[in-house]
Amino acid sequence: TSPVVSVDLMTSVYGVPQDTLPRLMERALVIGEIRVIDPIFLFQSKCCCLLGLDQIGRQDEKHVRMLTFVLPAHFESLLGEATEGRITQRALVSELKLLKAILKLQKVRQALQTIGADPTMLFPAKQLRSCGLATVEAFASSAFKETL
Repeated sequence: TSPVVSVDLMTSVYGVPQDTLPRLMERALVIGEIRVIDPIFLFQSKCCCLLGLDQIGRQDEKHVRMLTFVLPAHFESLLGEATEGRITQRALVSELKLLKAILKLQKVRQALQTIGADPTMLFPAKQLRSCGLATVEAFASSAFKETL
């Protein structure tokens, strides 16, 4: 038989503090047998890559732009899961709070500025404010006024 090959791609992730890696591993999406970084931490990493790494031969700007569309879709998916009772409202709010915290990082804000993106576009605020889930609506109404 062939030897088993194991590839570890997440022993470090540029732009994500080393002490966050256990949390990152817990949050990794598993597709088949492949672990994939979740979209929120991927966004943080790509923003840091855009500003901190030489961009010759890299596509971090393109990836950050793509993630500005992926993140709202991710939250819409989580909202659907919360509406169906597959995750708690608090779990959804925790995810929203995580991205809000990441958006306070200087490199993340600078990366969004570099691509001309408004941080508020990363959240489906209108849907969250009128989803019929009391905890989510209360959080969204206070968290997503006009700006973050």
